[in-house]
Amino acid sequence: MKHLFSLAACAACVLHTVYCLAQGPLTPGAAPVPTMRTLDEMEPRGMIKSVPWVITQSGSYYFTTNLVCAAAGVDGISVQADDVTIDLRGFTLYGPGKSSGNGIRCTFKNLTVHNGRVVGWQGPDASGSNTAGVSVSGPMATIKDLTADGNDFGVLAAAGARFETVTALGNFSAGLTAGHTCVLEACRALGNGGDGIFAKDATVIAQCTARSNSGNGIHTLSTGLHAACTTIRECAAQFNLGDGILAENGGHVISCVTDSNGPEEVPTPFNNGIHLTYTLVDTHRRAASIVRDCTANNNSGNGILVARDTLVTGNSCSGNGTGPSVSGLYPWYAGIYAMGDNNRIEGNRSSDNIGFVQQPFVDGYRVDGNNNRIESNHSSGNTQYAYNITGAANFIVRNTSYGFVQACDYFIVNGNTVGPITLMPVTGAIIPPLIVTTVGTTDPWANFDD
Repeated sequence: MKHLFSLAACAACVLHTVYCLAQGPLTPGAAPVPTMRTLDEMEPRGMIKSVPWVITQSGSYYFTTNLVCAAAGVDGISVQADDVTIDLRGFTLYGPGKSSGNGIRCTFKNLTVHNGRVVGWQGPDASGSNTAGVSVSGPMATIKDLTADGNDFGVLAAAGARFETVTALGNFSAGLTAGHTCVLEACRALGNGGDGIFAKDATVIAQCTARSNSGNGIHTLSTGLHAACTTIRECAAQFNLGDGILAENGGHVISCVTDSNGPEEVPTPFNNGIHLTYTLVDTHRRAASIVRDCTANNNSGNGILVARDTLVTGNSCSGNGTGPSVSGLYPWYAGIYAMGDNNRIEGNRSSDNIGFVQQPFVDGYRVDGNNNRIESNHSSGNTQYAYNITGAANFIVRNTSYGFVQACDYFIVNGNTVGPITLMPVTGAIIPPLIVTTVGTTDPWANFDD
């Protein structure tokens, strides 16, 4: 009886619950409405449908296909507003070739161009001016993931621009040209008719490559009383007809590689691996420069050529001087050549700089200026002097020289301070516990010769 009562009670509870759940409105609710925003609401953008095209309002614009400008003397896209972004979306903006305008031209600030190609903007335009794939005279532009191919200039940008993963290929003049205070990162310049990369004061060029350009591979120009304010780091320059890296009026060149720059048949003053110049303005000295942890191999002129007030340290130079020297300019070349005063040349290696077959005279180190410090360097296998010091009041200590190719290991004129030059004794195999021959002196300033 108890079980029957329990079953009856449970059945009553279930019926009561079902009855309660069945209550409420029977009319269905409203249909669901969309909750997603449109693309225009997410990122308002305008479509560039044809060229020539003029942009007069700030905003974002994009391509949907390749665009071709057949008209001569006009710009493909003229930007006449601040804060404009142009996304090529992987497409190409083609110019008409000769007598074209610029592919994209902007005189306003904060332009961004990215993700595509500009090809065939070869100028000159109707006014006779040179043109470019992208030409920006307004400040603070950003050029990213762009290829400029077969234009007059590849990309021209003014002060404060940023170039990122930009490629300049086969342009008739310079590949990438930047004003002052710019940043160029991971860019490439190949086969351009002028400099591969050219930039002005206070610019940083990092992890870029320049190859087979008809001018210099990478070229910076600092001006004013506070020059030497550019940085070139972790870059590579090869097979350029000018200098691999030319920093006019100084700069910092750090962890770069140069190889086979300069013409072998018709030499010029600019055929070095790394070249830093120096100019006085209003009798004021410029800021000091640095060439550090670089490699310069097989260049037609000097491996590294500096003027004055430069720290040259931790570099490695081999196989330079492969072109004939310019008559009256340099009697011969060197792995490292300091032409002026107040340099510090320390901890470098210069070896096997062999020269041109008809003029095989290449020094390991050459110093023509005064008040330089030459310390803890190594020289071997060069075809002229290991250390050729023609200036005065230089301080030469703790260097080493090896190799029987060199005409003379230490050629130092009067008027310099030189640590004792010690001939290093030769020992047999070192097999403990035999006594090992020492270097021959305990003088801390000694230079060593084999």
